[in-house]
Amino acid sequence: MMRKLLEFWRSRPLKLTLSILLLTTSVLFTADSLDLRGDQRHGLREARKMVAEALAVQLSMLASVSDYNGIQLSISALVERNPDVLAVSLNNANDSTLAEYGDLAQLIIPSGNSTLSQMNVPIYHENQNWGHLHIAFLPVNSLNFQLRYLGFVLASCFLLYLLFLRKALVQLDPNQVVPSRINSAFNMFSEGVIILDDNLRILLINDSAAQTVGKPAEQLVGHRLEEWSWRQPEDWQPPWTTTLHSGLKLSDQTLHLQLDNGETRVLVASCVTVGNEHAGVSGILVTLNDMTAIEQKNKDLALTLRELRNYQELINTKNKELEALATQDPLTGLANRRALMSNFEEEYAKALRLPAPLSCIMLDIDHFKNINDTYGHGVGDEVICAVANTMVAECREYDTIGRYGGEEFVIVLPGLSTEEAIEVAERIRIKVSHLTKNKVVPVEKLTASFGVNTVDTSTTSVMQLIEQADEALYAAKQGGRNRVIGYGSHAKTLDLPDGQKLTEDTTEDATVRATEDITADAIKVVTEDVNLSRVIELEAIVKERSRDLEQMREYDSLTGIPRRTLFMQRIDTEVQRAERLKLNIGTMLLEIKDLNLITSTFGHTASDALVIEFVTRLQEGLRSTDMVTEILDVHSMSLVTTNEYGVLLSDLDDSAQAMPVITRLRRLLSMPFEIDNQNIYLGVNIGVSLYPQGGSNALELMESASQARAQAAMKPDKVSHSFASASLEKVSREYIILEADLYEAYEKSQFELYYQPKFDLALRRVNSMEALLRWHHPTKGLISPADFIPVAEANGLINNILDFVLDESLKQIKQWNSMGLGGLQVSINVSPVQVRDPNLVGNILAAMKKMGVPTSQIEIELTETSVFESPQRARVGLSRMRDAGLSIAMDDFGTGYTSLGQLADLPLDVVKIDHSFVIAMGTSERSRAVIESVINMAHALKLRIIAEGVETNEQLALLAALGCNEIQGYLISRPLTASDMTAFLQQAQQRRSA
Repeated sequence: MMRKLLEFWRSRPLKLTLSILLLTTSVLFTADSLDLRGDQRHGLREARKMVAEALAVQLSMLASVSDYNGIQLSISALVERNPDVLAVSLNNANDSTLAEYGDLAQLIIPSGNSTLSQMNVPIYHENQNWGHLHIAFLPVNSLNFQLRYLGFVLASCFLLYLLFLRKALVQLDPNQVVPSRINSAFNMFSEGVIILDDNLRILLINDSAAQTVGKPAEQLVGHRLEEWSWRQPEDWQPPWTTTLHSGLKLSDQTLHLQLDNGETRVLVASCVTVGNEHAGVSGILVTLNDMTAIEQKNKDLALTLRELRNYQELINTKNKELEALATQDPLTGLANRRALMSNFEEEYAKALRLPAPLSCIMLDIDHFKNINDTYGHGVGDEVICAVANTMVAECREYDTIGRYGGEEFVIVLPGLSTEEAIEVAERIRIKVSHLTKNKVVPVEKLTASFGVNTVDTSTTSVMQLIEQADEALYAAKQGGRNRVIGYGSHAKTLDLPDGQKLTEDTTEDATVRATEDITADAIKVVTEDVNLSRVIELEAIVKERSRDLEQMREYDSLTGIPRRTLFMQRIDTEVQRAERLKLNIGTMLLEIKDLNLITSTFGHTASDALVIEFVTRLQEGLRSTDMVTEILDVHSMSLVTTNEYGVLLSDLDDSAQAMPVITRLRRLLSMPFEIDNQNIYLGVNIGVSLYPQGGSNALELMESASQARAQAAMKPDKVSHSFASASLEKVSREYIILEADLYEAYEKSQFELYYQPKFDLALRRVNSMEALLRWHHPTKGLISPADFIPVAEANGLINNILDFVLDESLKQIKQWNSMGLGGLQVSINVSPVQVRDPNLVGNILAAMKKMGVPTSQIEIELTETSVFESPQRARVGLSRMRDAGLSIAMDDFGTGYTSLGQLADLPLDVVKIDHSFVIAMGTSERSRAVIESVINMAHALKLRIIAEGVETNEQLALLAALGCNEIQGYLISRPLTASDMTAFLQQAQQRRSA
């Protein structure tokens, strides 16, 4: 109440009112001093009475001596010398006229007492009425007197008010203060500029602002800015109102104004107070930037971009169609000869560069001309397509299969040796021979012949490989068809048409498989065994039964980890759970490189010890918090095959979350293993397949992970990995590049600390701020912490980053203290990984002690996840921080699983409400109720509440009404550099001291 009375006493309307009253009082006093307002009739009556009485005395004396001539002379002299006397007559008691003079017509005998213009004075002699004296005076005009008085007052007030208001209106009309030149410059601003008084009425408006609303400036002055036709929500609070009540400087507030012609303009408003704290806010400066044209251009640009994207998609589709026409065989869909040779050249160059094995198979359908002649070309095309489908089914996803010409095909097999390529060719040969039995094609008999060749030291080109494979194919046809021939030696010579020599295996029990005696000197002919197909089928059955027997044993006898059966069962369980919860899971297969070489070098005992140490280290290093799922009991790894280990990842939001696990594996495997007192560094191939991209069940996921592991084996890295799809592989490469860039960023000081202020709603000032890390990449620009912090947590660089943030924050606090900006508190974010570090608190306190900054100026911010992953350990660490004087804040409250009751068990000082609740409270009563409950509970627990992400005036007003202590968001300020934050604080300090 007292504050309002003081504001009213200091208000300009009251001052002007008092000044006008004082001027009016001065005019009235002046009129009184000039006797313009007094009773003039009374004075005139007394004066005329005295004249009449004096004349009566004089005439009575003359009448007593009967001097009538003297009486006549006295009367005439009075009339002639006194202009107020019009006529005089003297009568005796009998009303006989004794003497008279002047304008006798003016003499009117009054019926009663004398008046101001007609006086009748009795004359007594010896106490008897002798006669009477009648005098006619000039009549008194009272209206003239009043007009003179009124004219004086009006003229005096007019002159005085004119002089006063010319001075006073300088404060009311800024145009009188601003010189014409400056006023002209003011109107040259392209932005609209408006000055409001403390009642939010328009005092001054430039031409740009008037043109925005489409009215003359003279019509707008004196009206409230809210009267304009703003198209805003019903509960909208104008930004200038917020600035007037809060003193905050608001900027970039988007508004929509509807004109009289129906047009809507998009305006960006900024508001700042005019005046100082001691005299009170005297007004608001509002700038309006018309963004209508830019907004329309942005819409047009967005429409154009959408059209361009549509055109681009159409072009990409057409390009794919053209590429398919240019690279695919129209009948089979395989690569045509041109694409086949191009891919073969690439694989050949890669094999020489790594180096890595590379094999090729040339296939020719036996007696194809006879098929065409007998069954027709339609059936011939069906045969070609069936053989093509068989090759695709038996080969890997990344193998290249192409139609070389007619009924000839070439298969490029990267990473496979001659023996492995012959196995692939044999599988295809058997499947082709079964096509007729399964009635896939309508022919009686169908077989194919195969020639196999592999890159060796004598290979000089792709064409040489194909020609040698073709020679082997020719040998297969010459040897009876329906067989696989590898390029080799140790055989007797057969004549070839071009003079070259073929070698036919002289071994009595010949098979279609290449043996260890294969060299690059000649061609080895492997004859077909009559019962070969049956033998291979029986071998497959035996292997399947052996595999079933192995799966019956649940645990590996060497390492004690679960075997494949349990692993597959757990995968299926997690797939069902992931499908229900709409999550991703990942299957990882790990293979130790060159394990056979290690075994042959150090022996089986040392090799077994190495495997045990390998499994133990990985199980201890892969914690459940890294999304690694326990297969059974405490085991997080499974033995899938002899040298293949499985790891299951669950609850993945996206594919990128698998990369921290791979990074952790790299770190674990970067340390040496000890074998026979020697340190060796293991190489590991890792294949990763994610659900649902890599498969919908355990078997499909395992197969795709195995293929990915084979791809990883072709990479030169010591620890290499590969994903089962190209898109995931791209994510993996981007992650690795980001990780390398992150190390470089730390070494080259590409990090910078920004500060975002927190506004105290009670004190109306900034007392604290949050330190936010920014990475300025030299080519990619600003990279969000959400992208690189998880990488830093996985590779261990997070501790170095915290040291950087802490050092920079302490240096800046010390600088602000020296500049007289002391008392500011800076919040530092700590990741969940660092909360588990027992040395965290000691390191922070040591750095603060070294820099000489009190603990009250640092606040530690933790997320809900970091606290409740290890609540007991977190509670101990938080207590140590509190005991040392550090303030502790829980960030993003409401996004995890923390209940309000759990807050009471934690040593906290501040709770920060997540911005998602702040955004939702404007439209959701439930969110508003949640925020109110959190605020009330926090206050009951003696905790302060900070609301994050405040961007509008409505949010500020509502949070203030609910009792929120501080707010943080773009409404107050965006994150600022250290220099900009210093300027921000200095300006705030100047406003407070002004």
